[in-house]
Amino acid sequence: MVQHLKKPTPEIRKFSGNPLEYRKFLRQFESKVVLNCEQDDEKMNYLEQLTFGEAHKVVSSYSHLPGDRAYKASMRHLEERYGDTDVMASAFIKKALDWPNIKSGDIQSLDEFALFLVECQYGTESMEAGSVLEYSENIKRLMSKLPFHMHDRWRNVVFRVKDSHRTVKFNDFVNFVKAEAKKATDPTYGNIAMNYSNSRKYESTATTWTKGFKCM
Repeated sequence: MVQHLKKPTPEIRKFSGNPLEYRKFLRQFESKVVLNCEQDDEKMNYLEQLTFGEAHKVVSSYSHLPGDRAYKASMRHLEERYGDTDVMASAFIKKALDWPNIKSGDIQSLDEFALFLVECQYGTESMEAGSVLEYSENIKRLMSKLPFHMHDRWRNVVFRVKDSHRTVKFNDFVNFVKAEAKKATDPTYGNIAMNYSNSRKYESTATTWTKGFKCM
């Protein structure tokens, strides 16, 4: 009865085969399925239900084996295909370098870029392939994604870093974008707040001018 009550709920995000999502999926699957299911046959059933797309094809290729063999073979194949550090690092790097350019005033896109860069930073910090992000050419490509007016601000950061006899690192760029996003989203002085305040002032001025206008 207790074991039945602990059965996992279908709130685990299904895994499609995106290497960037593999570790998240694995953590959820292990905590909500593996810890609550005793039989590999049952784990295999959940694994088939919680995968789709390419990942589901990988799992389904072992579905005709006995439950214990099918589950172990599926998990091993998923780990080899999506859990390899080089594969994961390459996926992070590709997504970062393919990120669309951010328009001036697009605060949401800037904030999303900052959040992804943080994920990228910590997702690749223990991966040798992640060192590709340290290349100056790649940091320049990432800088080009930012609105033009931020380029000079980044150059100021680069100048200060080099002036302190230190090499510019990927985490320097991440911290810079985080700071810019934080400033832009500040509830009092951020771009949204200032735009709203200016809009209210304009409306107030327009209303006053209209009231003072008299037809001849």
